[in-house]
Order: sequence, then C-alpha cells, then structure tokens
Amino acid sequence: MNVIKTEEKVIQKDISENSKLIKLDENNKNKDKSFFKLVKEKYKSLTGISELLTIVLMIVVSIVIVRNSCVMNKTFSELNKEALEKSVEQLGNVYNNMMEDNPNIKDMYKCFVKYLEINRYDVIIINGALVLSTMLTMYAITGKPKLSIIFTIIFWSIIDIANYVVFDLRGTPIAFADIYSISTAMAVADGMKVKFEKRFCIYIIVLVLTLFTVSIIKFKKNKNKKIRVIERVLSIFLVIIIINSVLNIENFKTESYWNLEENYRQKGIARGLLRQILDINIKKPEGYSLEKVNVILDGYEPQIKDEEKVNVFIIINESFSDLNSTYNLGIEDNMPYLHSLTGNVIKGTAYSSVYGGSTATAEWEFMTGNSAAFIPPNSIPLLVYIRDDKDTIFSEAIKQNYSTNSLHSYYKRCYNRANTYAKLGLENSMFVEDMKDYECSRPGYPTDSDTYKNMIKQYENRDKSKRFLGYILTMQNHTAYNTPETFYKNKGYVEGNYSLDQYLSLVNDSDKALKEFIDYFSKEQEKTVLLFFGDHQPKIDFEREENEWLITQQVPYLLWTNFDIEEKEGEDISFNYLSTLIYEYAGLDTNKYVEFLKDLKSDIPIYTAKGYKDKDGKIYNIDDETSPYYEKIKEYKILQYYFMFDK
Repeated sequence: MNVIKTEEKVIQKDISENSKLIKLDENNKNKDKSFFKLVKEKYKSLTGISELLTIVLMIVVSIVIVRNSCVMNKTFSELNKEALEKSVEQLGNVYNNMMEDNPNIKDMYKCFVKYLEINRYDVIIINGALVLSTMLTMYAITGKPKLSIIFTIIFWSIIDIANYVVFDLRGTPIAFADIYSISTAMAVADGMKVKFEKRFCIYIIVLVLTLFTVSIIKFKKNKNKKIRVIERVLSIFLVIIIINSVLNIENFKTESYWNLEENYRQKGIARGLLRQILDINIKKPEGYSLEKVNVILDGYEPQIKDEEKVNVFIIINESFSDLNSTYNLGIEDNMPYLHSLTGNVIKGTAYSSVYGGSTATAEWEFMTGNSAAFIPPNSIPLLVYIRDDKDTIFSEAIKQNYSTNSLHSYYKRCYNRANTYAKLGLENSMFVEDMKDYECSRPGYPTDSDTYKNMIKQYENRDKSKRFLGYILTMQNHTAYNTPETFYKNKGYVEGNYSLDQYLSLVNDSDKALKEFIDYFSKEQEKTVLLFFGDHQPKIDFEREENEWLITQQVPYLLWTNFDIEEKEGEDISFNYLSTLIYEYAGLDTNKYVEFLKDLKSDIPIYTAKGYKDKDGKIYNIDDETSPYYEKIKEYKILQYYFMFDK
C-alpha cells in the first residue's frame, strides 16, 4: 500500500511540474505576442453583454445622442434668465404648498416636473425616449442590437449636422418639409461657407467616441428563436407606448413652432420634428364642406372688364429690402431710383410671411392669394402641396389670351420649379441653364441687369397675337454676402461690417437695373404694368432696433405703369393680396376668390403667418378668437383648403 501511495505522489508531482512548465511556456509565448494581439484574443474570448445590459446601453446612448444635440442647439448655454427665474419661483411655490398641506402624489409630481424643466432634464428625457424608439424600431426590423444603435447614432447625427449647416447658411433651422428640397439645398449651398464653431467640434468628438465605443462592444445573441421574436415584438409595443406618451404631453399637439430655432432649443429637435410630421397633412378646417364653400363664394361676383388688357411684368427680387429706412441706419441712400419714382406709381411696404429664406413660400402666397398662416410652419407649398394644376393669377391670365412666361436666374431643379411652374400656369419657363449672354455679380448668381435683358428678349420675340405676362425671379442678392473684393467690389455704405456693406451694394445694383428695365418699357407703345417687390429680408447680423410690429417681414413694393394712373404712396399690403393689384391695373377679369380677397383686404390689409393688422392699425395674433374678423378669417381658411385640395 505504501508503495502505491508513493507512486501516486510521484505522479501528482510530475503533473504539477508539467503544469508549471506549460504555464511558463504559455507566459513565454505571451511575452512574444504584442499587446494588441493579446487584447484581440481577449476580445474574441468575450461572450458579449446580456439583454439587460443591452437595454441599459441603448438608454445611455440615447441620452448621449440627445445631450450632444442639446450642445449643438445651445439648449443649455442660452437659457432665458427671466423664464428660468420664473420657473424657480414656481418650483418654490409648489414645494411650499406641498409642505404646508399634507403632501400628495399630485403635488410631488408637479414639483418633480418643474424641477426637470428648470434643469432641462425634460428635454433629454422626452427626446431621449424618441431616439430610443428609433433604436427599438430598427431592432424590431433587424434583430441586431449593434446595427440598431449605430444606425440611430448616424441617423440623428445627420439631422443635427444638417440643421447646423442649414441654419448657418440660410438663418432658419431645418424643417421636416426640407426633405422635399434636398436638391435645392445642395445647389444653393454650393460655394457658401459654413462657420464651424466650438460646439460643432465638441459634437463631432462626442459622436466619434460614441460610435467607437459601441462598435467594440460585443452583444450576446439569445439562441432561443422564440425569445428573440418576443423581444422584437415587445420593442414595437414599447415604441408605441413612447410615441403615444409624447403625443399626450400637455399642449404638445397645439404648441406653436413658427420659431423653429427657439423650439429646437427649448424642446429638442427630435420632439420638434415629430410635431411637424403631425401637421404635414393639413386637416379640413372646422365647418368645412363643399356646401359651405359655395355659400361663401356665392356672396361674390366676378368683374368682367371691357377695358383693354395690358402687358404685365412681375419681378420678385431676391432678398431686396430697404434696411436703411426700415432700421434707420442713417447711411447714404442705396436705392435712390426707387425712392425718386413718382409718376404713375403706387409704392409702399409689403409684408412677407418668411424671413431670410423660403422664397418659394413667398412666391406661392403671391401666385395663389393663399396665406402661409394656414399651412404647417416652414413647409414649402411648391414642393408639398402642388400635385396638380392650380388656380393662380397666371392660369387666369391664360384664359384671357395672355402668354405666360417666367425667368428664374437659377437652376430649374431648385424647389422643382421646372415642374411646379407649369402646374401654376406658367407656360414658357426659362432658368439659368437657358440664359445666354449674362454676367454674374458674384460666382453663380447672374446680375439683375442681365436677367432683365433675357426677359426683354423673350418679350421682343413674343407671340403678338396675345398679351404678354412676364414673371421674373432674380438671384443676384442671394446670401451669403462674403464674396471677396477681387470678385465684387463693395461700395462703402458702412464700415466694420463687410457682409452688410456687400448686401447694401448689391441692392444698389438692383436699383440701377430696375431703372434700366423701366426706361425700356417707358418707351414702349403697348401699355405695360410692372409689379416689383422683394421676397424677404436677408439674414445679416448688424445693430438694429426692432421696435415695430413685424419689422423683419417688411420689404418695399412698387407698381409702375407706362400710362396714367392715380399715384399712391404709403400703401401697406401683404403678399397674399399683391396679385389683386395686377387684376386692378392690368384690367384682368376677376373671379370669386379674387373678389373675396379684395373684400378681406379692405378690412385686413396685412395678413401674414406671423399675425395681422386691420385697417385701423390694430394688431391681432393669428388665432385670436376675440378678433371681430375671426369668422371672416375662418371663411378664408375654408376657401384656401378648397382651392388647395378639393377643386
């Protein structure tokens, strides 16, 4: 027996010594391997994180995405101090009331919600939930957690970066309707420079680190197919719960987001985009029916005029505005010709519903007589709602033996104008691709002077059996105003603000080009009416006092004729009524909708998406139910819906 035990001990000793040798051998081998190879082997040996940790990771990444978005949109850096102090005071009141009485769940909830609002945690929670719903949706589709997380990071990062770039270029944030105008944005952005601030760099750094971290994490795959199916189904249910919870937030469905910059800053971009999606399809107005439409229209009779029809020109001049007069800059007059015109003219201020961009919306208001007040904010009607032929001043002119001709000195793909213009009644359309013999004041932007000369060529080659209607949309004054002096020489209207000086210089060029155009037609024998106005003010930083209502919406307009008319000055009007001036002074027969607009204009001469002003100068908010014009505006909304969708 002792011999056996001794042999066992010897065997165990040999095994132990062999194990040590094996370990020493492995250690020697590991010493020969590089650090990165060891890390790679260890990484391969990992089995992956569990389902519970995957959910936790999704939540954490969603918060990181939203927190990073808040940095990009300056959610935390530009708090409204007054609103913050008021919120803190409200929190104190709620807390004191709760402590004086017996605390209850409702008071505690109010106190908690107010605390979240003050610290902007509500923005992170709500938007984080929406981002998480994106991940869960992708997971329900693919069943792959890593792919779902990476896709969500990239998806929302593209939106944030696009919003940053778009805002820097045009002065307004990205909107859901911009998905219809991606080609326009790409074309207009060509040659424009984006300022990449510190917050953008921070955003990119966090984005890269987040993507890298997620990419190296391993996820454990459940081998049970039934459980995987259940997980994907539960993801869908969770998405439904999240979206439904957000939709039921107090005032969510009615809150305004005309100021998208402020909305994204205060509410978050994910929430803001969801809010816009709800309104992309316009609902029928309250009390709408075809019978109601007929009742309203039956109250008006078209005017059939026996007088001679005259040639018409309409010029919408890109970003043309009188900043000197509007903001009392006290500089040399940069549009002396327009100001000096007195014979056979009507002059005043026109009010646009847009600022710094969205020219297509300004066009739509003029062409149709409709108002942007009744469509989702920042939507582009020419892209979203023009799906078939629509009634416009151009389609009416065709009925009255006019040839309708347009010239836009930029690309036909922008806002899909090549297709849309035809549906709006413009028969012969020219774009920059069709222009000949023109110069650019700045790279890519033909001068107003050469744009007008190209329209004059169309006029000279016209079908003389018909009256001529020419519609011109210029491009010379388009942002950005940073062209170097080697290409465009500023005229020195202001010092210390190169962009403002360049803009004022370009407007002066427009003023001179307008004189050339009017000089040409003042010598024509055929009667001619010209309507000239800017589409919106430019987005330029400069010191200003904004102490007047809708001051940022003001642009000059001019109606000129080469025959005698009663002169008027100081006549204010909004874009939706401007076409009525053409009907009146060109002798066009009207229709019932035009007569309705003329009647509405007599009571409310200024009606924009920002608000309206009545004939006595009283100001109203768009949704003011106490307004004496509330019922009339409801009729306007009903008619607009009819002409947009039902006619």
